[in-house]
Amino acid sequence: MAHMNDPGGGGTARWIPLLKWAGWPAGAIGGAMQIMGRESGGSPHRWNRGGSPCFGFFQIHRCWWGSRGFAWIYRAINQARLAWHIFHDVQHDSWLPAWAATY
Repeated sequence: MAHMNDPGGGGTARWIPLLKWAGWPAGAIGGAMQIMGRESGGSPHRWNRGGSPCFGFFQIHRCWWGSRGFAWIYRAINQARLAWHIFHDVQHDSWLPAWAATY
């Protein structure tokens, strides 16, 4: 599990095994890589530079994870699962509106 949360290296492709483990289907991973690349360059510990309370490789807003705390969102697997929930369950397999600025 530790290797999945910190696979080493750089970029977004290193996170493909984690996304699959988190439940992302193969058909959605390409889009996830695109969003991840634009939002954070694949860095799971990046804060939004514009001052908004968004964090992680998908730059998920604090309104989605704030009640769980920073220690929870700091783990890459939790970011991947939460991003899948937003993409699939909330937005019905769409990157819009949550990632409208990047997609």
